[in-house]
Amino acid sequence: MVLEREPLAEPGRRGARRAFLAAALRKPGRFGAVAPSSPSLAAAIASVVPTVGTPVVVELGPGTGPVTTAIDARLLPGARHLAVELDTDGRLPAAGPSRAGGRRG
Repeated sequence: MVLEREPLAEPGRRGARRAFLAAALRKPGRFGAVAPSSPSLAAAIASVVPTVGTPVVVELGPGTGPVTTAIDARLLPGARHLAVELDTDGRLPAAGPSRAGGRRG
């Protein structure tokens, strides 16, 4: 499933951990992480996202959304953020409703 993600209300760290754990226990072979990314790790990962121009950024496995949020914060209007999530059950917050990403100017 490919989503152009709209940032969702943050579920809080505890809620994100619960959602992540529940999904990981349901399908353990489909997860590449042992825990949701912390905000500081998410910022470090997103630091490679260009802050100029209108790039297309593809994120594989947005999960609970901290990296997605950090990517969205760096993108300028007109840039695109595509998030590809395999958890189509929709139980992870980042697998929810979506639209084109990009920081609002």
